[in-house]
Amino acid sequence: DFYTGRFPGGFAGGLPFQENPRTGDARMSGTLASLAGLEQALRDDDAAEIDLAIRRILLLHAIILSIGGIPLLYLGDEVGALNDYGYSLDPAKADDSRWVHRPRLDWAKVEKRRDPTTVEGRIYAGLQRLIQVRKATPAFGGMEMQVIETRSEHVFGFARARAVAGREERVIVLANVSEHDLHVDANALRLYGLSYRFRELIDGREMEVGEGPLLLEPYQVLWLRAIPAVESGVSR
Repeated sequence: DFYTGRFPGGFAGGLPFQENPRTGDARMSGTLASLAGLEQALRDDDAAEIDLAIRRILLLHAIILSIGGIPLLYLGDEVGALNDYGYSLDPAKADDSRWVHRPRLDWAKVEKRRDPTTVEGRIYAGLQRLIQVRKATPAFGGMEMQVIETRSEHVFGFARARAVAGREERVIVLANVSEHDLHVDANALRLYGLSYRFRELIDGREMEVGEGPLLLEPYQVLWLRAIPAVESGVSR
């Protein structure tokens, strides 16, 4: 219901696929951007909602790129391609809602990726950064993935680990899947990171995890690599 716009106050713009009206069983059709609220936000010309939609899009890419397996980019996702409802005018396609997320590529939209002030540019630059970090992070290439207890129902967390040059590299991923500021208990985080200091890989800053809570902004994702005490010069 939410992703087909039947849920009051929802942001998603999708269509049901193979819906069974008797049981309510259905699958979903729609581009990532439209399902994440960008289509509606642009239609309403709402800058705050556009920002939230971009954050959702990049959050989902960040999870896909770090949780394991082979990441997939569907054509157009890199610039926030929206649903194409024109398929319904073609009798050969009208009965298959999957055509809504199979639009012809809009090359004018693709060219906007070079302008960081555009929606396309913001999505493209954010995705490029995530891919660059993913390629440079050995822990994301391993097989081990452990879901972690964040003590918040709105923060999805997991740990990735892989042995590199005889030493385990460990990265904790925290994803705030809500549109509100949230805090994560630092003590819970240290149980999995085995460190007091972390490098946030997406923006490159170092973070000290003390006794207080760790703040996550709306739809923010953190990729936290534990910094060994010897490397950081900190002893505990």
